[in-house]
Amino acid sequence: MVVAISFVVFSSVFFSYYFMNQNEIDSRIIQNTINVDPEKKLVNQYSVGEYGSDHAHAQLQSLSMV
Repeated sequence: MVVAISFVVFSSVFFSYYFMNQNEIDSRIIQNTINVDPEKKLVNQYSVGEYGSDHAHAQLQSLSMV
C-alpha cells in the first residue's frame, strides 16, 4: 500500500513538473538532437561568445584549461 501511494505521488510530481516546463524541456531536447558542431554546443551551454565567434573560441579555450 505504501509503495503504491509513493508511486502515485512520485508520478504526479514528475508529470506536473514536465507539463509546467514542457516548452523549455522540449526546446532543450530539440536543441541537443540537432547536429551542431561541438564548439557551438559549448558556446550555447556556457553562454559565451556574445562578442563574436573569436571571443567564443577564446573563451572555450580558457574553459578547457580549467
